[in-house]
Amino acid sequence: VLDSSDETYKLLTEDRRIINPLGIFIDAEGNKYVADPKAKAVFVFNREDTMTAIMLRDLGIYPMDVVVRGDKMYVVDMNKMQIVVVNKSDGSEILRFGKKGSEPGQFKYIGGMAVDEDENIYITDKITASITIFDKDGIFVSKFGKPTTGVHDFVRPKGIDVDREGRMWIVDAATGVAKIYDQEQRLLLYFGLPDDGAAGALYFPIGIRIDYDNIEHFRSYAVDGAEIEAIILIANQFGKNKISVYALGTFPQ
Repeated sequence: VLDSSDETYKLLTEDRRIINPLGIFIDAEGNKYVADPKAKAVFVFNREDTMTAIMLRDLGIYPMDVVVRGDKMYVVDMNKMQIVVVNKSDGSEILRFGKKGSEPGQFKYIGGMAVDEDENIYITDKITASITIFDKDGIFVSKFGKPTTGVHDFVRPKGIDVDREGRMWIVDAATGVAKIYDQEQRLLLYFGLPDDGAAGALYFPIGIRIDYDNIEHFRSYAVDGAEIEAIILIANQFGKNKISVYALGTFPQ
């Protein structure tokens, strides 16, 4: 756990029941949800980093990623390539949708997941190089992207997040680029590019998060006069900088 307020870090836990943690989500109360496909469970920690629950073992799924919205927990099952929605308090199943395949609403290999404030679900597929969108009931809405090196498409999309304006932020591990799309699926901007050690470069990016709550911790790094709306955090698999930090906002000329 990295604490940007006092520039410290610590291990969340050394509990050996956690075998291969792949996804983590922190809710508004500071609770942490850790998805572990080998343990076939989601581990829950409170604000003080004390483990409070081990969930979903009874569902027989392989949790790869996890997002919490309201009283719901959304989990990617990497075995069946499904999205499983459960009650975050007791783990009772609410909904399942998706499966392996090439038809609309199906996946070859899920790379990442995001859930917006209206509970629409966004899924990246790193094999078909596409993004699929579902409504809150798991009904297929749309799909875009194809496997090309063109600027509008993807090679290996992985992490995804959705900001308060509904814009989709997606990182492509193969090209080392982050891209922003609007709800009409139009490319608005891309940034990054692979160059290990260069300022602002990305190196096999795997995850992205938009943070509106910790702007003050990074404000001193911005130029004078910058009006920062959000901090963009991107995790890199390789290279010197494992976490790249960007700012969204308006900047002086």
